[in-house]
Amino acid sequence: MKMNKIKKETATRNRLVMMTTIFFLVVFVFASGVIGSDRVYASSSYELTVSTSGEGEVRDSDGGNPQGTYKEGTYVTLHAEPASGWSFDNWSRDGQGSVSPITIKMTGDKDVRA
Repeated sequence: MKMNKIKKETATRNRLVMMTTIFFLVVFVFASGVIGSDRVYASSSYELTVSTSGEGEVRDSDGGNPQGTYKEGTYVTLHAEPASGWSFDNWSRDGQGSVSPITIKMTGDKDVRA
């Protein structure tokens, strides 16, 4: 009689462990989007800060202000536009070179100065 009680308790415990494991597996699979989701995973986003060390502006390809948040891997083209009487010399900080425009890849926060 005592043996049957131990077997029943063990079987009950085993079922509980199995059900708990299945529950967490199902939650993980659905939460990760592996099954039952057309969820798009958000990639990392990074900040682009632009500035000038003289008079003028830094613009993007559309002529707008490029400063802001970009998804990881985005390429951003920056144009240095010196004010009247000024000339562009070089890019500094996270920008390199003496030619405008430049294209940078957002792989982290970037700070570019013209």
